[in-house]
Amino acid sequence: MTFREWNRKKNLWLRAKKAQLAKFLFDRKTKEHYLPSAFKSIKKVLFLRYDNKLGDMIVSTISFHNLKALYPKIHLSVITGQNAAKIIENNKDVDQIYIYKRNWLKILKLGLLLRKEKYDLVIDIDRETTAQSIFLLRLIKARFIFGFNRNGYKLYNINRPYTWNSAHITKLHKAVFEGLKILPRDYAFDYRYILPLPKESVKLAEKIIKPLKKEGQKVIIFNPFAASHRRCFSAAQALEIANLLPKYKILVIGPAGNLKTFFKGHNALPANLALVSQENALKGGILLNIALLKQADILISPDTYIVHAASGFEKKQICVYLSSDQENITLWGPNSQNAVLLENRHIYNKDFNLKELVKELL
Repeated sequence: MTFREWNRKKNLWLRAKKAQLAKFLFDRKTKEHYLPSAFKSIKKVLFLRYDNKLGDMIVSTISFHNLKALYPKIHLSVITGQNAAKIIENNKDVDQIYIYKRNWLKILKLGLLLRKEKYDLVIDIDRETTAQSIFLLRLIKARFIFGFNRNGYKLYNINRPYTWNSAHITKLHKAVFEGLKILPRDYAFDYRYILPLPKESVKLAEKIIKPLKKEGQKVIIFNPFAASHRRCFSAAQALEIANLLPKYKILVIGPAGNLKTFFKGHNALPANLALVSQENALKGGILLNIALLKQADILISPDTYIVHAASGFEKKQICVYLSSDQENITLWGPNSQNAVLLENRHIYNKDFNLKELVKELL
C-alpha cells in the first residue's frame, strides 16, 4: 500500500468516525411528517451543493430549472463553495446563493443565519453524510429534509433509496422529484444543463477567439487539467496534438497558475497552438473557460467539469476517462450524443496514445 492510499483510507475512516459522533450529538427527529400534498405549502427550498465541485454544480442546474418550471413562485437557494457559485451566479432559477466554508465557526454562523430564513425544504443529494452536514442541518431546522439512503438518521424526514452506480448522475436529479412525488404524469423532465454567462466573459472570450478564426480554421479548446494529477495531460501532449492536427487552431485553457508554467522549457510553439494568457485567465476565471468553449468548435479534455459544460452547449467533444474507474464513467460520463468517450487503460493520462484521440478528428 502506497502512502497516498494509506492516507486516503485514514481520512475516510476519520470522516466516518466524525460523522458518527455528530450523529450522536445532533441527529434529532424532525417534527413534521412529509406528504406530497404538503408541497403546495412549501415556499422556500434550500439545495445543498457544498462540495464546491464544478461538474456537480453544472449537472445540478437540472434540478434548479425543473423545480422552477413546476413551481415558479418557490424561492430557491443554494449552499455551495466559492468556485462552484460562479457557475450559477447568473442563473435566473437561483434566487439566493450562500457560500459554504469548511470551518466550524463559519458553519455555525451560516446555520444560525439560515434558521432565521425559515426554510420549508432542504434537499441534500450528497452520497454520504458528514459531521459538518449533520451539524448544519440541525442548525437550519427546516420543516422537511430530503436525502437518499439516510436510513438511521432522524433529521431526514424524507428518505428515499437510490442505487448510485446504476445510471448517469443526471438520473439522480429526476429521482429527487420522484422521491418528493411532485412530477405530474404528463411532465417531460428536462435534462438540459443551464449555463448563462455574463457579458464580460462573453466579450473577453470573443477577443481571444476572434484572431484564431481569421483563417477559417476550426478552434479546438484543449483542457489538459483535472482535479487529479493522474487525469492531467502534459505540455508534450499539447504540442503533439497541434502537430498532428495542423488544420485546426488549438487553444489551451486552464487555471492561471497552471498556465503560467505549462509550456516551461518549450521555446517555440507551433503556429496553430495558442495559450490563454495568465492575465486573461486571472481576469476571467472559470466563466472565461466556459465562454471560450461556447464560441469554439470542439473540446478535447480529460474527465472534469468542462466536459459537462460541452454537453450543455452540445459541442463536439473528445474526452478521456481512466478505464480503471468504470463506476465514474457510468456516473460522470459526458452524457451527450456529440461526445466521444475514450478509455485510457494506463494509470496516467500523460501516457495516453494521442493517435487514438486524433483519428476522431481526421
